[in-house]
Amino acid sequence: MWVFTNKGFFSIVEDRNDSTKLLVRSRIKGDLERVFDDAIEHCGAFITETPDADYRFRVFLPKEMVVAEIAREVSEIDYGNFKNSFAGNADLPSPLRAIMKYHMSDVWSAMWAAQKEAKEWEKHSESFPNLG
Repeated sequence: MWVFTNKGFFSIVEDRNDSTKLLVRSRIKGDLERVFDDAIEHCGAFITETPDADYRFRVFLPKEMVVAEIAREVSEIDYGNFKNSFAGNADLPSPLRAIMKYHMSDVWSAMWAAQKEAKEWEKHSESFPNLG
């Protein structure tokens, strides 16, 4: 699962060796701490850095703790526009705010294109129901 918050971007998958844990990965230094610091501290987990990996930072956490932290993030939403929420986010260093807003616009554009393509596919699938 990919999760975007105005504090960071995360890839969350099940731990291959322990289904009660999740592997939470991030690409930017500090993202894991901004969202999962309480969980990391509580269970004594540690963040590993692999500089050349697709996700530079990784931590294994109990599934219920990840759920709680993501739920907290959702409950704290106080903005009407996600991309613009980076500008005033005191949790991020100033240069990182601009970097994240810029790249969130790229994500928005990619998903806008996906929406248009899906809409086009829907037109054809209605004419040809066996395409689905």
